[in-house]
Amino acid sequence: MDGGGELILRQVARLARPHAELDLALLWGDAAAASIDAPFDEVRTLGFPANLRAGTAFAHPRAMRDFQRWIDERRIDALLAFSFPIAVRAAHIAARNALPMAWFWQQSFPLFHSRLAGAKQRASIRLLRRADCHIVSPTREGIDQFAGLRHPARRLHLIRNGVDVGHFAPTATPAADKGTLRSRLGIPDVDLVVACVARLDPAKGHDTLLEATGLAARSGVSVALLCIGADPERGGSYGETLQRRVASLGLEERVIWAGHQADVRPWLQAADAAALISHEECAPLALAEAGAAGLPLIGTRVGGIPEIVRDGETGLLVEPRDAADCAAAFGELARDAALRRRLAAGALAAVRKDFDSATTHEQWSQLIEALLESTR
Repeated sequence: MDGGGELILRQVARLARPHAELDLALLWGDAAAASIDAPFDEVRTLGFPANLRAGTAFAHPRAMRDFQRWIDERRIDALLAFSFPIAVRAAHIAARNALPMAWFWQQSFPLFHSRLAGAKQRASIRLLRRADCHIVSPTREGIDQFAGLRHPARRLHLIRNGVDVGHFAPTATPAADKGTLRSRLGIPDVDLVVACVARLDPAKGHDTLLEATGLAARSGVSVALLCIGADPERGGSYGETLQRRVASLGLEERVIWAGHQADVRPWLQAADAAALISHEECAPLALAEAGAAGLPLIGTRVGGIPEIVRDGETGLLVEPRDAADCAAAFGELARDAALRRRLAAGALAAVRKDFDSATTHEQWSQLIEALLESTR
């Protein structure tokens, strides 16, 4: 389970606590188990193999029997799944026991990438439909995809990944104070400071960001790139490739690898814009947080990104893997302070309207109550 999944799980646990006893089954070992047991009455790890292969063929039926036995012992009222493999496994149990079930979808389409991807996807959706599964999507794009796969509209729910808008609220920072903050964080004096909050993963497009920064420099626009949450020293061969590219582009003083930060707000406050140019994405919290911090956004036309990066309203959309397009966006923002202010105001307004955690908490509460009501 990634950080976003753990955050949502904790949120749902807090909301469900007034309504029911809460038990958590981890269908395979998870390092996060120790950190997420507090909101639950019981946390148990069941012995599911993470992948179905020939070597795990016998372990899977045994794990399904253990899962059924756990359901029977605890007299479970509802199932809530947080990943696609778990949802498929839980759907068998839900259908067999007539249990209400919901799956929080947090990935990109297609659901499979193998040779038989289309057939597997259709079979999985049929199973979820037979279990009468509620599917919760954080994006309109996801809702449309599942509707196209003929999942019942009454079982599709749009609940955004919400952020605490007040926590990230921008402050009117005098230029001198912002300069001091940048100096403390080691940010050079440039035309545009761009923050990217993302783990180091090829899908997040750090390589394209580096190329765009180099292209912008050659066109006379100096950009400092703040890579928060990314540490190439721990990124294996991909991290080494990025470090070599930084050196070849002469960007050693312009790219800051900030690594994991418990509090990203100072970094966002030091930036002029935020960028996430993934070529595979669902609904990134990082862009909503940056919008809540009052930054103009740069994002790709991928997944749910255009639902928060609304071209010309909250930010600028670019094509995935297109460094020249991204560099052009850098130049446009660097040269036009009025545009930055207008897009920043639009991003803040959009987050307050559509991504405020107060709204998403209420939506989750309503869904949980509906699930539990159906068992009474």
